[in-house]
Amino acid sequence: MLSKKLFIGVIALGLAPMAFANGAYAPATFTPGIYVGVQGGWGTTGWDALKSSSVSVKNYNGLAGRIFAGYDFHKNFAVEGGFTYWFNRAKVSVAGLRATSTDYRVRNWALDLVGKIKAEVYQNVELYAKAGVDYVHTKWDTAYPGLNKSYGNVNLVYGVGATYYFTPQISADLSWTRFNGRQKTAHSKYQPYLDMVALGVAYKFNLS
Repeated sequence: MLSKKLFIGVIALGLAPMAFANGAYAPATFTPGIYVGVQGGWGTTGWDALKSSSVSVKNYNGLAGRIFAGYDFHKNFAVEGGFTYWFNRAKVSVAGLRATSTDYRVRNWALDLVGKIKAEVYQNVELYAKAGVDYVHTKWDTAYPGLNKSYGNVNLVYGVGATYYFTPQISADLSWTRFNGRQKTAHSKYQPYLDMVALGVAYKFNLS
């Protein structure tokens, strides 16, 4: 998991060239509106928590992507919903008798609905925090011992990020998001938390 200091440093490095770019637009008067976007980056699934002397876990981290849509109600507040998919398929191997093993593959996707609190910290640059609810779906190709083959969990989702506006309609962002699942390993719907660090682009429709 990225530490808070490391994440803030990544945001600063990623946005510094844009913050001092020539020809940045002059901030416009805020107008409410619908926006849509896409994010892509690195995702972690937490399935390495199953590792033990008899269980190995591979490919539990990898590329992840998210599509989203939202509505800016106020310059400091928006509501947003998204769909996230982790492209890696974790491989869990359980050792058996005579050095043989049984392999299990698992995939994850999630839906989220969040509120975003935003604050401009520099010309065309704003920081935001978001929080809400998620639905995390887990699907095994073969049911892992003690777990259902396919199931979902509703829990909390939250994250932080920074946005740079190239124009009032076009923006780019750098973010970290955590999706909580079900943390009790003894439960038949066990799902570790999932993370995503991503770069994204968004377009806001001018409805005025």
